[in-house]
Amino acid sequence: MNADCDTSMIGSPYAWLRLTISLLLSTIAGIGMWSAVVALPAVQADFGIDRATASLPFTFAFTGYAFGGVLMGRLADRLGIVIPLTIGVVMIGLGYVGSSFSVAAWQYAIAYGVIGVGSSAASAPLLADISHWFTRQRGIAIAIVSCGSYLAGTIWPPAIEYALAGVGWRQTHAVIGVLSTVTMLPLIFLALRPRAPTIHLDAVGVASAGAQRAFGLSPNALQATLMIAVLRNNVHAAGPNRRLLWGSWIRTCAGR
Repeated sequence: MNADCDTSMIGSPYAWLRLTISLLLSTIAGIGMWSAVVALPAVQADFGIDRATASLPFTFAFTGYAFGGVLMGRLADRLGIVIPLTIGVVMIGLGYVGSSFSVAAWQYAIAYGVIGVGSSAASAPLLADISHWFTRQRGIAIAIVSCGSYLAGTIWPPAIEYALAGVGWRQTHAVIGVLSTVTMLPLIFLALRPRAPTIHLDAVGVASAGAQRAFGLSPNALQATLMIAVLRNNVHAAGPNRRLLWGSWIRTCAGR
């Protein structure tokens, strides 16, 4: 297909194909949000660490997911969805393969931070991209792509648990890294190469200006505020375990 796209493709059969591929990519990339939890007992036993330290990779994954969404979103706005998705897929693959070779808990946690950044490319940037391919069915299209993370939560935990019981957590992570990469990259380059058509959404621009006046914040400042709120909510949700978690992490980094 031609890398350029005109508005005649909005709502076309290709748009629905693109929607299907976007849902599939979101579901595959969503594995990064679930594997750390399923593998936690095996990783804890292997490294000989406490539960708080073993939980830190999950925190790193979601932190990378939050901040990666900003970076990947900016890349998608400027360069289209293919480049950030490609970067994200490579980061997911490297993160999983790297985690399988980690010899310390802090290395494993950092690998999951990389995975989180990579997974973010198949979330909000994909939602923004698909919104350009529909007008009348835009809400339905966005809702369908949003289901990717929930499908990932349904499919991947039992699959990962089965693999852990069969080959162990290191081999499972290596397989996830390789298979996710060789599966997603062809889908990206074969189905998502056309750039999204330009749609002038005057109503959205008016609403954005109204929100800026109401909050007194620029779009970037508002986005940063929302990110901080999400991170604060995650820390608050940790409850009394958060001090133990960070204390254990500091001791681990210090080699004690």
